[in-house]
Amino acid sequence: MGGWWDDFSNNLATDLSPFVTLFGEAPTKQYLSECLSLVDAVIFGIAPLGVITAVVSAVRVTGPPSLRAFIGRAQEGSGSAEAELCSSTSREVCELYTNGGGIARVLGHPKLLEIVHDQHIFGHDFFRCEFEPAAAGIYPFKHFIYRSEEWIEEGRRKTEVEPDAEAEEQLNERKLSFAPNPNLTLNIGIRFYPTRLLVITAGVGVSLQLGILIWAGIARYRLGWTRGDFQDRYGVPVLVIGTALLSTGIVRCAQLVEGSTKERVFSRSSSSTATSRLYWIQPGTQFIGDQAFDSFAYSHPSNQFNRYITSWKDSRVPPKTLALGVALGFTVMGFALQFLGLRGCHSTVAVAQLALTLLMSMVRSWLRSSRLAERDVCLADCPELYAGRELDWLALYIGHIDLPRCQRKWMVSPWRSYQDVESVTSRLEESRLIHTYFGNEETAVLSGFGADNIAGWAGSVSKQAHEWEVPERWRFRHLIQSINDRPGMEETGAAFLYRARLAQLTRDWDDQLVRVRAVARSLGRAIEATANLLFTADGIVLEDGWDALFVIYWAVPCETTTDSVCPSSHIPPGNEVEKPLYLSLRRSVDGDGQVSGEWSVDALELEAMLGLWAWSVTSSCKLSSYDQFCRVAWIGGTSRYADEFHSWGWDRFDRWGGSLCTLLDLPDDHRDDPTVFGWHHIPAQTVSDIEFVSFRIRAGSWTTLCAQELFSIFFASILHIVRDLGGATTESGAGEIRNTNITQIQKAFTDNGLGSISDVMACIFPALKNQGKLPQVRRNSDQGP
Repeated sequence: MGGWWDDFSNNLATDLSPFVTLFGEAPTKQYLSECLSLVDAVIFGIAPLGVITAVVSAVRVTGPPSLRAFIGRAQEGSGSAEAELCSSTSREVCELYTNGGGIARVLGHPKLLEIVHDQHIFGHDFFRCEFEPAAAGIYPFKHFIYRSEEWIEEGRRKTEVEPDAEAEEQLNERKLSFAPNPNLTLNIGIRFYPTRLLVITAGVGVSLQLGILIWAGIARYRLGWTRGDFQDRYGVPVLVIGTALLSTGIVRCAQLVEGSTKERVFSRSSSSTATSRLYWIQPGTQFIGDQAFDSFAYSHPSNQFNRYITSWKDSRVPPKTLALGVALGFTVMGFALQFLGLRGCHSTVAVAQLALTLLMSMVRSWLRSSRLAERDVCLADCPELYAGRELDWLALYIGHIDLPRCQRKWMVSPWRSYQDVESVTSRLEESRLIHTYFGNEETAVLSGFGADNIAGWAGSVSKQAHEWEVPERWRFRHLIQSINDRPGMEETGAAFLYRARLAQLTRDWDDQLVRVRAVARSLGRAIEATANLLFTADGIVLEDGWDALFVIYWAVPCETTTDSVCPSSHIPPGNEVEKPLYLSLRRSVDGDGQVSGEWSVDALELEAMLGLWAWSVTSSCKLSSYDQFCRVAWIGGTSRYADEFHSWGWDRFDRWGGSLCTLLDLPDDHRDDPTVFGWHHIPAQTVSDIEFVSFRIRAGSWTTLCAQELFSIFFASILHIVRDLGGATTESGAGEIRNTNITQIQKAFTDNGLGSISDVMACIFPALKNQGKLPQVRRNSDQGP
């Protein structure tokens, strides 16, 4: 019976153990790609699994072309091996989150944003400089580490002092030494266990392996369990040598793969309070090959992320032919000797070695089994809803992601217009600029800045930059005043600046990844064309002083609302915090202080406002293509203006199904109705019992409707500086009236894809009529003798 059992156990263990050692491709590749230190390599080399995969992997990553050809990988690109076996990212390799499948390493150029939000930012971070938008406390990690001492690179002391030239050179080199794409796996994909636990695991593994070798010696030389043939002489020595060579070779293979990448590890400084928080955002509906990647967002729990790793492929490392040859020789020779040694030892040794191989395989799997859970991921519940809106969502919830989910809405509010606006001019202290605005000091509908002393304008670039900053400081002070007056405005203004900063950081994203980007760009071009027309067209007369201004701000009323209690919010549930934000128009000033060039808008600001507004409505309101959208036209009875409207061709609306619709209810009852536009055409002094008239407008993309509303607000604001619209006004035989300048405004609107002629007339006609700027036909009887 004993002989039968010895034969069975010996044959099973000695035959099965080498095969188990040879194979195991998937676990081996996974562990190799996440191997970052010598301790990881030692754990990988103890009772290894996947010897063939380890050898082939080392050749693929660091081998010369001849060796890669030997294993059939001569035509393989470096990106394929990097994606499978390395921890790095590069211009060819990126990591993306896939719903239900964790983090995938893919080849291509997908988009993924990684930012740091400094929650204790200073006021100047919300102030725009000459060449960049306001940072708003949002930075890429590689920029943030040089602005704050909160994160310290491991291996470098805070007080490290170096010669100036050498320090400058090394600093520039370190700034360039950063992964081109975020490392999701290393930072959020895996929960890395403490180094102490890894050292203990490696120590236990080494002890068990040594214990098996010692037991082989005891069984042979102390207990005398021998086979009675020549194998008794070489079994134990060959087993010891083979195991040592195999483990050393596998450790070297792992080190070669790990050494092909470079890592920088940053830890939070224990002496500082955690003020920064990292966010990762992935736009939805990205296709890499045949695989689709949905929307994804993640931020670590508060104060639970203290180690950041960036890993990139070191392209300057030449093939390590000698080191690779030694590792391969040790591995192959060690495997062969261990195989012979196991067959020459007692059967219990082979069984123990097989058990240790399986045990260490489970330990390695356990060390890599703690992964990112889907319940911790944002936007995964309904990725179709968030696709293209991820930046808008992040701007609203940044800083609040830990709190119970509440509905936060950022809207362009239904704000009534001021009929008694007047132009006021003032000189700014300690500057050569004049400030001209319509409205009052608390709420300026339109505000502009120009040079007070043209002759003294010319100066150094720094002086011109200072003068450029004066208007921005005015806008910044206005925002700060709004925050102090109404604490909730902090969230309205901050969300707007957050979104503008995110737009600036994602300029390289395609338009299909950001839904509002193309519409915002079209809106910007339409506004620029309209502004340039009003300042350059023949016959247009502007109010005094406005033709010399180089910066204009126009007010857009905005509000933030919540549907449930947000613990960190200053806004009670259901309440509104309403205050204007200012969008800018700029043109350059030459060296002589003369304004030159064309007007331009900040497309980032337009994208921010459009994105936040459109997302807030689409995420909280159930709108369909059957909803009737209306735009407020005027107050009072319909018959009063019917003839005049028809004379401007308003009956064209009937051709596409639109018509006049009179709403006799109290206007304020419809303030929260997202299908009603044009509240800024209703004077603030209007009493509640006066009816107002609106037009049904074409149902289309909600983003386009929001863009039309912003264009309408802009036109109503800038029309205040127009004393006479000019142009040639004619009347056709059919009684239709045309004006050449209005036709040019219509062309700017339609050529940029914002809508039809009917849409633009619905946007601009109410302002022309309410402000008395509608051109009149000069008939022959008016010409005089």
